Amino acid sequence: MIVNDSTYTYQSEEFVLDILADGTCKTYEYGILDETFTWKVDGNMFSLIEGSNSRGAKFTVIDDTLTMDFTSNWDEAGVKYKRVFYYVLKLI
Repeated sequence: MIVNDSTYTYQSEEFVLDILADGTCKTYEYGILDETFTWKVDGNMFSLIEGSNSRGAKFTVIDDTLTMDFTSNWDEAGVKYKRVFYYVLKLI
């Protein structure tokens, strides 16, 4: 059962995911630094690492486009949840 299925188009500079070659990743909202992560690639898995937590994404790279699919599963009070985020990022 899908509880919520939506698509949102961000406006220019509203949200930026800046993946840097030094192994860090920074997120900005409305031009203000929001969070800083580290990242790594293992096979076809791209992982953002936040403290001791890691969120992995299956990814593909074609020319200047990075496509990532983050999927999270968890149980809470006997209810099973699944969240999927799908990103298409362009190199600028």
